[in-house]
Amino acid sequence: MPPSRMMSLSRTLSLSRAGISRLGKTDWREERRPRSPVRRALRLAALALIFLALPRQASRSADAQVALPGGTKLQEVDFGRHVLPLISRFGCNAGACHGSFQGRGGFRLSLFGQDERADFAALVEHVDVDVPHESLLLTKASGQVEHGGGRRIAPDSWAYAVLLAWVRQGAHFSPKATRAPLKLVPSPAAIHFLATGATARLRVSARLSDSTVEDVNPFCRLESNDPGTVELGSDGQLRALQPGTTHVVVIYAGLIATVPATVRFVSASGPGETSITRQRADTGPGNAIDVLIDRRLDELGLPAQPLADDASFLRRATLDVLGRLPTVEEVRDFLQARDPQKRERTIERLLDDPQHASVWATRLCDLTGCRVETIGGPDELKPAHARMWHAWFRRRIADNVPFDRIVRGVLSGTSRGGRTPEQYIDREVALAQAALTGGVGNYDQSESLDLFYRRTSPDVTLDHPALAERVAAAFLGVRIQCARCHKHPYDRWTQGDYASFVNVFADVAFGSSTELNRAVLAHLAEDRRQREAGRSPPPLPRSQEVYLDRRLAQPLDDPATKAPAPPRAIGGPLLAAAGDPRDALVDWMLRDDNPYFTANWVNRVWAHYFGRGLVEPVDSFSATNPPTHPELLDWLAAEFRRSGFDLRHVERLILCSNAYQRSSKPINQLADAARYYACAPVRPLMAEAIVEAAEQALGERSPWPKEIRRGGTVFDVAADRPTDPRLAYLFELFGRGNRESVCDCDRSPEPTLRQTLHLMSDAEWVKRIEKSPLVTELAAAKEEKVAVERAFLRSLSRLPTPAEEQMIHEHIRAARSRRDAWNDIVWALLNTRELRTNH
Repeated sequence: MPPSRMMSLSRTLSLSRAGISRLGKTDWREERRPRSPVRRALRLAALALIFLALPRQASRSADAQVALPGGTKLQEVDFGRHVLPLISRFGCNAGACHGSFQGRGGFRLSLFGQDERADFAALVEHVDVDVPHESLLLTKASGQVEHGGGRRIAPDSWAYAVLLAWVRQGAHFSPKATRAPLKLVPSPAAIHFLATGATARLRVSARLSDSTVEDVNPFCRLESNDPGTVELGSDGQLRALQPGTTHVVVIYAGLIATVPATVRFVSASGPGETSITRQRADTGPGNAIDVLIDRRLDELGLPAQPLADDASFLRRATLDVLGRLPTVEEVRDFLQARDPQKRERTIERLLDDPQHASVWATRLCDLTGCRVETIGGPDELKPAHARMWHAWFRRRIADNVPFDRIVRGVLSGTSRGGRTPEQYIDREVALAQAALTGGVGNYDQSESLDLFYRRTSPDVTLDHPALAERVAAAFLGVRIQCARCHKHPYDRWTQGDYASFVNVFADVAFGSSTELNRAVLAHLAEDRRQREAGRSPPPLPRSQEVYLDRRLAQPLDDPATKAPAPPRAIGGPLLAAAGDPRDALVDWMLRDDNPYFTANWVNRVWAHYFGRGLVEPVDSFSATNPPTHPELLDWLAAEFRRSGFDLRHVERLILCSNAYQRSSKPINQLADAARYYACAPVRPLMAEAIVEAAEQALGERSPWPKEIRRGGTVFDVAADRPTDPRLAYLFELFGRGNRESVCDCDRSPEPTLRQTLHLMSDAEWVKRIEKSPLVTELAAAKEEKVAVERAFLRSLSRLPTPAEEQMIHEHIRAARSRRDAWNDIVWALLNTRELRTNH
C-alpha cells in the first residue's frame, strides 16, 4: 500500500500509535463481548497498518538527522536523553508551570522531570505520529495554538526540530534504556576569566551506561549561583561581569555538575602584579588554612591586608570566643606585653575560659531546637528543662568531650539510659525539686540528652518528620524538607530517601511506657502509705520518658513501592533492621568516608568565626551549592577526624591563622574582599553579645539575675524566650530568634533601623546611661586624659585616636557640666557602629 493511502486510512480510522495503545487496552477490557466481523476487520487492518509502517518509519528515522547548536548531528531522538531535558530546560515542568501539583491548563508533568514514565504518559497524549507537526506538544510550545505559557520555542529552531523528529520516529519511550546518562563531564572543568567583560564557552558531555560519551550541551539547563559575577548566554556562552568567584550549575536528565568560575581582580599595583608576595613575606602563612586561602587570593589577583593591630585582635577574639568585651585590664596587659607568642597564649586562655562553653551551648541549643513551648512535660517545669538542655551541652564543651560522643549522646539517647523504672522516677522527682530553686540537679551528668526527643506539637506528641529534618540540617548540613512532597529540585533526594530517613526515628516514642506506668502506680501507692504514716514525700511530677517501641511505630511509605521505607541514612546505606537504627546512623556519620558530618561541623565553626561558611548557607550542603574553598573544607574535616573530633583543635587552627587575624580595613574599596578572606569581615554581633557589651561598658550588674546562673552572662539564658519581658524584647530586637525553624534562619544578626532608634532614643536606655556607674566614674575623674582613655577601653576596647581625643576635650569644655558632657560622650560611644560589630 502506498504511504499516502496508509496515512489516509490511518486518519480515517483516527488511530495514532497512542490511539492504538489506548484502543488495545479498551479491547482487552471488552474481550468477553462478542465483536462484529466489521469491527474485527477494522482492528486487524489498523494493527497491520502499524506493523507495515514500522520498517518504513525506521528507515526514515535513520536518514533523518537533526542539526544541533555546535555542529553536531542527532541521529535518533531519545525521550529520556533529549525530549525530557528539553522540557526541563524551557521550564515547562517547573513548579510555576505544568510541574505544579495541580498542573496547568489541564496538563500536568512531574516536577523537574522526576518521573519519566508519568511524563511520557502525559506527553504522548499530546502527540500525533501520523501528523507530527499538528501535535499539541509542538503547536502549543511554538505558539501556533494559544498557550498560557507563551511561545517557548520557535518553529524554525533546533529544539522544535528535535521534538518533531521524536514524534516522527514514533514517540517511543524505553524505561530501561541501554544508554542512560550516568555522569556529566563539563569542559573546561574550571573557568578562569582574566578580566571583566571576558567570555568563555562551556561544553557538556554525558558518560552513558554503555561507556560511550555523548554531547548533551544543548539539552542542559545552566544556572549561575551568582548572576552578578558571571552571566549566562545561549549555548553555554559565559561572560564575566565583575571580579569574584561563583559556580555554574549544570542540570541534565536528573544529573547535576558544578563548574567553578573565577573572575580576576584588577590589581591596584598594575596588571598582573599584586602585593601578595611581599605581604606573605611579612607575615608568613600561619598554617595550612593560609596556604589554601592565599592560593585562592593569588588566583584572583587580590592583595591581602596585614594582621590587625593588637587591640583589634583581642577584641575580636574575646567577643567570638567568650561573647563579651575584654576588660580594661586585659586590654592594657595585652598591649603592654612583649611576648612574641602572646596571641597564641591568649587564644589558649580564651578557649579554656568557662564562658566559651556557654557560647557554644547557646549555639547548640539553637541548632537542636531548645524551645520552651515545645518541650514535653508539665508547663511549670519547661523553663527548668531548657536550663538542663543548656547545662548538658555546657558541661561537655567545658570538659572538651570529643564531639562524636556529644552527638551520640544527643541522637542515640533514651530517658532511662539503663535505669530501672523506679530509679528513673526517683531521678525525675529529684530534678523537679532542683527546678524549684532554679537549678538543674545532676541532669548535666546524664549519658544522653533525652530532652532532644521530648517534644510536643499541636497534632502529635512527637513529630518524626520534623525531627528527622532537624537532624539532617543540624548534624549533616542537609536540607531535606523539599523531599517531603516531591523530589528535591536541586539535589538528589527523593520522597523515598526522605521516608527512609524519617523511619530511622520511627521507633522512638515519648510518653508513658507500660513499664513506667506500672512503676508510677506503685510509687503513688507508696506515697499514699507514707502520708498515712504522717510523712510528706516530695510530689511526683507527671512522668514521661523517651523510649523505643516498634509496636507504636508508624513508618512512612516509599511512594514508589507503596510499602514502608526501610531505615536508611540520608545519602548513606541501609541501616540494620535489628537494634536501634539511630546507633547505626551515628556509626555511619562518624565513618571516615562520610561526606557530611565532619564537613558540616567544621563549616559551622568556620561560620562562627568568619560570619559565613565555606558552604553558605551552612545547612545547605547540596550538589548545586559547592564550597567556596573545597580543599580547605576537606583539610579542616580531616583535621577534625584526626584530632579525635576535638572542637577546640579546629577553633585553635582558625584563631591562629592569618586569615582570621587580618585587619578589617577594606582593600582599595573592594566590597567583596572580605568574602575571599583578603581582609577580616565586619560582622554584626550576636544578640547576646550586644546586650553583654552594653552592660559591660556601663559597668552595671545584670538587671535580670533570675535568668542567669551565678557568674554567668546572658549567653547562659537557656530558654528561647526569657521570662523577663525587657530581656525578651532586647533578644527579639537584635535578632536572637525563637528556634522554631529546622534551618539556620531564625537568627537575624543584620542591623536594622529599629536597633538604631532604640539605642538612640529609648527612654529607659537613655536613663540607664545617665545613671550608669561609667558616667559617674568618668565625671569624677581627676585626669581628663585618663578618663577619655578609660571610656574608650570600656566601650570599644581600644585607645582613642588623637583626633577623637581632641574632639572629646573640646566637647567637655563647651558643656554646661562635666556630667552632662560625659553623659553625651558615653551615649555617642554606645551608639557607634563599632560597638555593635566585630571587626
